[in-house]
Amino acid sequence: MVGILAQVDDIFSWASRGTDSMFVDFVSRKSDVKRKIISRVDKINNDRGKGEGVVEHQTDGGTEFINKWLDQELARRNVEPRNSQPHVKYENGFIEAHMKEVKLAGRAMMFRGSAPDQLWPFSIQHAVRLHDLLPDPITGLTPYERRTGLEPRSADRPKNLAKGGKLFCKCYAKLYVRNNLERDAIPCIWLGKDTRSPSDLVIPIIVGHGSIEASFTWHKY
Repeated sequence: MVGILAQVDDIFSWASRGTDSMFVDFVSRKSDVKRKIISRVDKINNDRGKGEGVVEHQTDGGTEFINKWLDQELARRNVEPRNSQPHVKYENGFIEAHMKEVKLAGRAMMFRGSAPDQLWPFSIQHAVRLHDLLPDPITGLTPYERRTGLEPRSADRPKNLAKGGKLFCKCYAKLYVRNNLERDAIPCIWLGKDTRSPSDLVIPIIVGHGSIEASFTWHKY
């Protein structure tokens, strides 16, 4: 399994040539990149169990990737760092093609949901999740299955995904406020699944404003 990383604005997108899996991480500072890389490598290796984990880490050679600490941590995990040659676009073509797919899907979901610009990270995150759960038309296997050896949960199968709500659709949710579940459900905007738990992410709609821009505090329910 080969882990490949590319930078597009504030997005760090991972793709695996061996399983066609994709992951996405967001950072606010370049100094955060090295620890994000190690964290993601560890998560991928944990998913693989005793099978083959990440063996190579390829980047576009940006300054945030040229780092002694990062090289040492990758070496401890038997991961070989590799940087693309300058001005040779085809060496990064694999991840760039995947990023184009994800960005087009994210923009389409934002257009359909009339979502404000500040919600773009949720559209990218959701597009990556759908890529991970949709089966290959030839093999019938999803990237998730090829990566972990496990079948997707029933709720994550294509037929059940189609039954669920669309990104940025209106929903009703009971929210946890100060660790207490509210008694009544309130109108919200659905922002997709939380990547760190089985929860969903929502933004409450403030009554009287008529806009999801009125409240930008996401909640799990």
